[in-house]
Parts: sequence; C-alpha cells; structure tokens
Amino acid sequence: MTIMVYFADGVLEEVRKIRFSDFRISIQKKAEVIMLHGYGLSTVQIAEIMNISSGTVCNYLNEFDKTGLDGLLNPPELPRKSGLVSHRDAIEAEFKKNPPASVALAAKKIEEITGVRRGKTQVRLFLKELGMEFRKTATIPSKVNIEEQEDFKKKLWSH
Repeated sequence: MTIMVYFADGVLEEVRKIRFSDFRISIQKKAEVIMLHGYGLSTVQIAEIMNISSGTVCNYLNEFDKTGLDGLLNPPELPRKSGLVSHRDAIEAEFKKNPPASVALAAKKIEEITGVRRGKTQVRLFLKELGMEFRKTATIPSKVNIEEQEDFKKKLWSH
C-alpha cells in the first residue's frame, strides 16, 4: 500500500516534539509512525520497525491526513457499550422481583436471562448503573419481637 501524507512547514517538527514529550504512549506511537513516514520510509518498513501491521500504519497515516495535529493530540473517546444494555429492562424487572444476594448470583441470573456471560466486575458495574446498592448483611438479633422483624424486612425490601 502506498500512502502519501504531505506535511506543511513545521508540522514534522511538531510531530517530533509530540513523539518525545506527550505522556500518552498511544500518541507517542502514532507520532513515531507519522515521523518515520515523513522521513520517507514505506508503510512496510514502518510496520517492521514499530512491530505493528502495515494496516495499522495505514490507519494511523490516514487518520493523521484527515485530522492533522489536532486529531493526533485529541483522539476521540470511543463510547463503550455493554452487551447487557439491550437486556436492561428484562434484567431490571427480574432483579426488582427477586434481588440477588450476591454478585455471583446476579451474574448467574443474568446469564440465564440473556445468554450473555459476564464476570463479577462487569456485573457489579452494570448493577450499579441500574441503581442497585450493595449492602452488608448482618444477623437479626434473636431476642427481638418477631412481628417487628417482619415489618422491618418488608420495609427494607420495599425500596
């Protein structure tokens, strides 16, 4: 693949500064690819030097050609979307009827409902997005009025 990016006066020097001064490794890597291209190396040579694919080199160069220095310094944030988002209503309805006692049980129930398997950390984050809170449990003292205990339980779970 042959890609030619033309540099305005002073741009290559700015890319060189970015290459050695930016704290973000991904930006340094892209700047180095652009800098090597500016020195006349082919995409295959750059890919070998940088230990990345030539397709990635082409992507970096095309991106720089379209967005310039601003695009290099301010890459767009890609929104992350969980695979559970499309099943949110079903999961939320189930958990309002039958709240899970632990994250592990929630993960198992989510897999049963949706077929989507997630680890405890992802499930914990998803449940937090649903507005669920994790509460420490404790035993209810044994010498308490049973009717008051039942009222307390109803009040606790009604929220």
